Amino acid sequence: LNGLRLLDKLSDELVSGEVVSEPEVPAQPGPPSPAQQLRNLAAKPFGFLNDDLNTPRAVAALFDLLKRFNTLATNPEALAEVGPAALAEAATTYRTLVQDILGLRDEPRANTDDLLGLTLSFYQEAKATKAYDKVDQIRAALKSQGIVIKDTKTGVEWAYSEE
Repeated sequence: LNGLRLLDKLSDELVSGEVVSEPEVPAQPGPPSPAQQLRNLAAKPFGFLNDDLNTPRAVAALFDLLKRFNTLATNPEALAEVGPAALAEAATTYRTLVQDILGLRDEPRANTDDLLGLTLSFYQEAKATKAYDKVDQIRAALKSQGIVIKDTKTGVEWAYSEE
């Protein structure tokens, strides 16, 4: 999923003009151009999936493609040689395979510090209003998650349970 973020960064660099791409030259005899190499690399996972649904090799080919994306991210000259069209095609292929076929999604994560802070503020509010049943409920819920609340003279502190 970091690969998806990397693709967004690469696309932004090409669109913003940070990298000046060279015009794509029509295919000629000899070794394939960098753009064609990227297209070939992007086509490999589909080839493996079409070969009796060879998922392990398709995933390995995805990692090879991701490795190429990492190279492009660290080498503006190589990115310029590939050009926006080939990068867009490879990015679409990567996204399709990762998100649509394999079903991998980057789920947003809660900021645990903010969540714990909010829970502790509920705890302090319940304690201030003498709603001790809520205080006990919050303590029990946090304890089940391995967190212990400590009441001190300066306020409320928490620590990981040592059990």
